[in-house]
Amino acid sequence: MANDARNSDEKLCCLCAPKRTLAITSCHGCYHHFCNKHFVEHRNQLSKNLNLIIDKHDEILQDLNTRIDTSIREQFENEDAQNLFRQINEWEDRTIIACRHIADEARMSIKQSFDQSRFNNTLSERLLYVAKELEEQQHTENFVERDLDRWIKLLACLKDDINQPIKYPTSMTIETHEIDWKTTIRISHLANSNTNVEYYVLVAGEKGAGKTTFIHYVANYFATKYAYRHRLSQTAIAPDQKEIVIRSPRLKQKFAFDRYSFVIDNQRTLVFLDPLRNIEGEDVYVIIDSLCNLCGINHFAALVVISDGSDIDANPDWDDLINHLHELETFREYRIPIKQISLVWTNAPAHAMKFNRSTFNIPCNTNFYFMQNSAYQLFKTCAAIDTVEPDFHTSMETLKSIIQKIIDGIQHEM
Repeated sequence: MANDARNSDEKLCCLCAPKRTLAITSCHGCYHHFCNKHFVEHRNQLSKNLNLIIDKHDEILQDLNTRIDTSIREQFENEDAQNLFRQINEWEDRTIIACRHIADEARMSIKQSFDQSRFNNTLSERLLYVAKELEEQQHTENFVERDLDRWIKLLACLKDDINQPIKYPTSMTIETHEIDWKTTIRISHLANSNTNVEYYVLVAGEKGAGKTTFIHYVANYFATKYAYRHRLSQTAIAPDQKEIVIRSPRLKQKFAFDRYSFVIDNQRTLVFLDPLRNIEGEDVYVIIDSLCNLCGINHFAALVVISDGSDIDANPDWDDLINHLHELETFREYRIPIKQISLVWTNAPAHAMKFNRSTFNIPCNTNFYFMQNSAYQLFKTCAAIDTVEPDFHTSMETLKSIIQKIIDGIQHEM
């Protein structure tokens, strides 16, 4: 029995079966055991497979080099490219001519302002008049002392005028306007009528702040359900894709999103991503960066941050909020590809609604809104609130402003 146990523990070559040949090594790739002969054959086969892969790589590399050479050659021979280059050259010529024309006009204006020829011509004409009189009287000798005094006074006056310092304008300045050359010419890609471009909006905020309710208002907007009594039921508003899961190397967590798609027109769709867990602080930007890198999203049309405004006191200090908006704007400009940011306060009291944006220095493309959530609270709770219907209509007007700003931003970049 001891021999049987020992034989069962021995590792046999997998290729020698049914012959029982003791294996001398094993492959850590396929985990098979081999005798010396078959191990050498196994390694030789792996080397052949590697050579086949190298040959495949070289073939693909050759195809790539051919493609690169062809694209470099054809990009300047392409008729559409030639037409675009010609338009750019014509624009350049027109711009240079227009610039030179304006510069010539400015030079002429300066020259006319500093030109003394008119005054000099007047002096010459006055002196010529005296000279003609003197020449005439030399021949006729028809003059008396009174004429001599008059000529002396005329010449003295002329001399004074001629010896006066030349006066040039001293109050002239040159005012130029910097030209934003990036906006003077723009390359646009015509949308393919057979494709629909998706524009993404991330809805961030704490649990219970009203993210889901905000999505409900968005759904009503795109369904043109603007009246409270015709609003969509909660069960009718469901994500078209339950999860978009990403891993964040920085946060060491998985993030899942509900995805809601709303068609703007036959070429554009607005996609709202609603995280299924809380995202706070700089986590928002980490997640956006991960979505861009891992999910192929180039940029976000908007970031909507939902906050609960029920605890805003009667005399709120808005400075902290404005500073927070500036921080968001800094992230938008320098770190994260976000077209615009909207900060939405839900359940806000009446005094908060009196916030006057014009009195604060709120960053460009950073927006500030208030809206109510009562239209989608539980029925018993709603029944005790007599402002539910007006709240719904007011919130829908706010939502219209938010969506319109997002669409305007999309339209501007097309």
